[in-house]
Amino acid sequence: MFDFMKRGVDADPIDSEIVPGMYKRKRIRVFTSLFIGYIGYYIVRSAFKISVPYLIENYHFTKSDTGLIMGVLAVSYGISKLFMGLLSDKCNPRFYISAGLLFSTLVNAFFGFTQNIVVMVILMIPMGIFQGMGAPAAQKSLKFWWSKRDRGFYYSTWSTSHNFGAAGAVAASFLAFILFQKTTFLMSSIFVLPSIFSLVLAVIVFCLGQDRPTTFGLPAVDVYSNDPELVNDKEDDNKLSSQQILVRYVLKNKLLIFLAFANACIYAARYGILDWIPTYLWEEKNFSKEEAILFFSLFEMFAIPGTVIMGILSDKLFKGLRAPLPFVASLSLVVPIFVYQTSTNHFIIAVALIVLANCVYIPQMMVGLIAVEVTPNCAGGAASGVTGICGYILGEVIASFFVGRIAEHFGWQASFIVITVASLLAAFFFFLIAVLEVRARRQRGT
Repeated sequence: MFDFMKRGVDADPIDSEIVPGMYKRKRIRVFTSLFIGYIGYYIVRSAFKISVPYLIENYHFTKSDTGLIMGVLAVSYGISKLFMGLLSDKCNPRFYISAGLLFSTLVNAFFGFTQNIVVMVILMIPMGIFQGMGAPAAQKSLKFWWSKRDRGFYYSTWSTSHNFGAAGAVAASFLAFILFQKTTFLMSSIFVLPSIFSLVLAVIVFCLGQDRPTTFGLPAVDVYSNDPELVNDKEDDNKLSSQQILVRYVLKNKLLIFLAFANACIYAARYGILDWIPTYLWEEKNFSKEEAILFFSLFEMFAIPGTVIMGILSDKLFKGLRAPLPFVASLSLVVPIFVYQTSTNHFIIAVALIVLANCVYIPQMMVGLIAVEVTPNCAGGAASGVTGICGYILGEVIASFFVGRIAEHFGWQASFIVITVASLLAAFFFFLIAVLEVRARRQRGT
């Protein structure tokens, strides 16, 4: 690891009178950098999904071809989230997040200059590696700057950066179509323009990002807010290696293991729908490519209010119990999945996608929040990495590669059966997590 990327040392405590003002100013900078930074990550990650109908039409790719390329991204990203998550526990998120975004934009731009499937598969490996530098570091930073009492709201609000990022990718693709539709640069621009947008965001992250509160002489957030964490670091934790932290606080944590499986299932449902919206609507529902891409954006943007509201409810109504809401949302997925599959009415399809989006993104958001809350600060990145590797390798690979192959060989109806089963399994694991959450709260007497 480069020395400049390492986390800073704790500074001497500053005058208590200036602590509230400094905390407020730093929090604004931190949240802004994390929010727009992950928008940038998601813009470049979504560029390939949006390009799929164009690749099929212009380059004669099959669904299996594009599913394979997206599957490679899922595997490399999932593995990266584990190892980059472990590394993020030792790093300054300001440099770490901006560096990952910078390299992601460069790799994404190269997709615009090749028509070779093998080259695209190879490019997805570094893309996944650099993408893995984003979420674990951001989730950990949120834990450092906001206490348990308010974290549900800020975490859920940050989580909507996924949705804004996907919408940004759609906007970039429409801009590319408007500017270059009658030129040979059209296919290249679908990748190059998102990279340019995200490169600007990487610079902003570098300028605004911050390290931990204690590196500025501020008290730790649980002390400042008088809101103790569920799990605190032990005295010897700073002497542990990343591997020892992974074993002690993650692999031996039953709740985190259930959470990892729940994440795999909800990711299979999420990407089984999301990855194939443009292709499915274009092929099966007689949408134009532009309409199909617009509905992809609809899926993303209309999840934002529900995601934020659920974060608030988990803080205020459920008093920090996180699992009940994703249990209900996962169980409810079966209804909009059926409507989305069977309807031919554009308005009803739009409504089904909006409901689907909220039922998918609520559990996905809560997974990351639960992971950082049930581990000490020294293991937040590791916990995010383990849940992430299950989500992407088990979940998104099923969605990106196997759903495409199943749809190609057995029809879309068979692929929707896989997605429905994944949703029900996610509900089962969230139920187990809810039971463990309630049991842990009773044992603490809270």
